[in-house]
Amino acid sequence: MDYIRKTFINTKPAGQILGLFILAFMGFTVASGIAMVVTLVWDETFSYSQVGQVISSTFLFLVPAVVAAWLFYPNPKRTLRLNGGKDKWLLALLSVVLMALIMPCTQRIAEWNTGWHLPESMASVEEILRSITEMSEGLLTRWLNQPTLGALLVNLFVVALCPAVMEELFFRGCLQHMLAEWLKRPWLAILIAAVIFSLFHGDIFGFVPRFLLGCVLGFMFYSTNSIVPNICAHFFNNATVVVMYCLAANGVIDLEMAENTSFPAVVVIVTLVFAVGGFVLLYKITRKTEKEKASAGYSVVLEDGEDVQSKK
Repeated sequence: MDYIRKTFINTKPAGQILGLFILAFMGFTVASGIAMVVTLVWDETFSYSQVGQVISSTFLFLVPAVVAAWLFYPNPKRTLRLNGGKDKWLLALLSVVLMALIMPCTQRIAEWNTGWHLPESMASVEEILRSITEMSEGLLTRWLNQPTLGALLVNLFVVALCPAVMEELFFRGCLQHMLAEWLKRPWLAILIAAVIFSLFHGDIFGFVPRFLLGCVLGFMFYSTNSIVPNICAHFFNNATVVVMYCLAANGVIDLEMAENTSFPAVVVIVTLVFAVGGFVLLYKITRKTEKEKASAGYSVVLEDGEDVQSKK
């Protein structure tokens, strides 16, 4: 095992990115093979089940991220920013608040993006893409439209927690980190990772709001140097949808009315202003913490966004 690590440990960032996607393709192949076997010998609905979704995400995102961090870096835990601590949990709380503040804006953008139309010459392509989107949304609705507490907990795990952990480790912990090392421009790494993050979801009519979400999560990761705030914010974003469906299934809210009701423009503007201020605050808090650590006798150096600390 040590020989394998020594072989790949000095791989250049561009090679690391290529390796990450090769691992993701291999993981997708393995997950597809598992789904095919189980579908044939046990349950024909497995590929569309929640268990199938977890297995697919595990091999597509989690396993490639962990293996890539182990292969290419001497300290995988630090590379993936699996650093907690009291300050990181406070930053995670602020990140969740910021995620809530941008929701009115992302809802408006989502409504605009859904109305996109391809050129008339590509009408058949648009029809196929929209049918795929409708099928995915129908499957998700079938999962989420359950009134019981048990179903709520399962959906929070499958739809909120698993994607939050696995996607953040892959897209921010690995991909964005590698891009920042390669390009030497953190902002460009954030944008490219956000584009790929949105494309991986396979929904062109939801591309823009997911791209915006990717940018927000990317900035959080860059600012806090920890994956913890990202996971918490991502979980909150997905969990909001899960809880809304559960409330609708219990007759507490009218889901159709909630989905078709837009936030007033003044609410969008005010929350967006507060969100921008919050992001500035998040960045300043992180930098202030770094200076305090340095004054306390620690050497704190940011290497392409990585927080490296050592006692002087």
